[in-house]
Amino acid sequence: MALKSKSPINNKILEWFISDFNLTPAEVAKKVGTTPAKVESWIDGSDSPTYTQAERLAYDVFKKPLAVFFMAEIPVSLSVKKKFRSLPDYIYDITSYKTRLAINKADFFRTVLSELYATNPSEEPIFRTLRIQSGDDFVKIAETIREVLGIEHSIQKSFRDVYKGLNYYRNALERLGIFTFQLPLEGERAFCLLDDEFPLIILNSGDSPNSKIFSMFHELAHILMGNEDIYSEVYNPIYSNDPNEVYCNKLAAEILVPINEFKEQYAADLTVIEESIVQRIANNYCVSKEVILRRFLDIGKASPGEYKEYKKKWDEDFTKRENTEISYYRTKISALGRTYIRKVIDEFRNGKINDGQIANFLGIKYAQLARIESEVYV
Repeated sequence: MALKSKSPINNKILEWFISDFNLTPAEVAKKVGTTPAKVESWIDGSDSPTYTQAERLAYDVFKKPLAVFFMAEIPVSLSVKKKFRSLPDYIYDITSYKTRLAINKADFFRTVLSELYATNPSEEPIFRTLRIQSGDDFVKIAETIREVLGIEHSIQKSFRDVYKGLNYYRNALERLGIFTFQLPLEGERAFCLLDDEFPLIILNSGDSPNSKIFSMFHELAHILMGNEDIYSEVYNPIYSNDPNEVYCNKLAAEILVPINEFKEQYAADLTVIEESIVQRIANNYCVSKEVILRRFLDIGKASPGEYKEYKKKWDEDFTKRENTEISYYRTKISALGRTYIRKVIDEFRNGKINDGQIANFLGIKYAQLARIESEVYV
């Protein structure tokens, strides 16, 4: 039997990538289809992967060109962490492999947007016209944001379908220069990346639409403050007590459910918190029940104990929900957004990018383009 040819990759680069993506040799072995001991031998340089295994490492595990693993020096510029300008180490260090892949993908989207537009297409990007600090009056800031985004209670009540609400907010932010994408994350709700032209918000594609809406405005707050964030529900005291995190949560809640309006319309005569009441008000504002219950907690109508009890129940309910099967094309459009997809298609039809680029920018096979195009222009 002929021996499979080996690929003498730079073992130090492999070791560095494993660390950079927060993986263990055992996890890499499972993804490649070999043993942890074999991966350890690749790391210490006593053995090398086969060409097929090297391809799997590059394309499947780390999403990098195979040539990178044959470089003489560690490609530090490709570090996932370097995609952030200002993220604290203690937040980044706990992020999962799946989230780090998403960070890499988000950086790719920034590059594509720069190639497609050169400069931000919004005449007045909100991240330039509105800068905030954690000591600012979040009620007044929220009023300003609601005004520029066109958010009124009557509009929120008209959504009914929460997906319409999510798309409304997403489109509003894109008009003001902030693009939003949805990618699989693990352990995180969302994150944002700063950029002089194309700051991005990335939402967890596995979250409920209501959760995505709150996360979107939490990340918007971070962008307007000029600091990056990975929004997590890990109960790290350093993170949860950080003044920026506290402020961003308050601002997001105020944008979606203004406290004075809430008290006047829904809380004046309330004596007992019932889930049906919370659900009805949440529907009116197109937000999660958790956001509404938090508002009741803020005004003293709910106790911390009630909040924790209900939140635990709702979190458990969400994890047990039935997964609705959604078509590949609808999922792709939801992940990338219609504005981004239409711009890519327009540039292709105008001869500014080729068929290889459009497939790469959209993450599809070229043969799927016609179907994507028909779906996105519905």
